Amino acid sequence: MSPLICRLRSRHCSGRHQNKALAASRRTRAVELRSEGWTYDAIADELGYAHRATVYTIVHRKSTARPGGPRDAVALEHGEHAGEPHPRTVA
Repeated sequence: MSPLICRLRSRHCSGRHQNKALAASRRTRAVELRSEGWTYDAIADELGYAHRATVYTIVHRKSTARPGGPRDAVALEHGEHAGEPHPRTVA
């Protein structure tokens, strides 16, 4: 488990506020690790998620919330240039 998560758990914060801070930091770190090329399985193991599908959902939601929208997020994930039309859509 990462040092950041251990520090967040040890803070003297009560109730749901501690859980929100921990969850937010885990989501942010999951997106960072994925952008560094980590696999969903490795991220799930590192951050303590039960399954890689949870990590996929987090990363996908964050990437579709970007200004370019879902199309650009998918393009970037597949190594294409954002904003360019998909080859299949060009007539």
